Amino acid sequence: MPGLGDDFADEVENGIWKIISAPLAWRVIEDDVRRFLINRFPSGIYYTIENDVVVIWAVKHLHRDPDYWQQRRG
Repeated sequence: MPGLGDDFADEVENGIWKIISAPLAWRVIEDDVRRFLINRFPSGIYYTIENDVVVIWAVKHLHRDPDYWQQRRG
């Protein structure tokens, strides 16, 4: 479907702005990692808050291996 990639990128960008605006609004899913669910797509933005900075660890499809993003964290 033409433009679907652009729509996804727009949804991710909108999600990042919402996270930055209210980083504590989304639930903790493990330890200090929070997840924002992206509209229209089965994906989520996984992030932490470190020293008042939002660190995005992954934008992940929710139907894939649920633990793959964890290898990104040190």
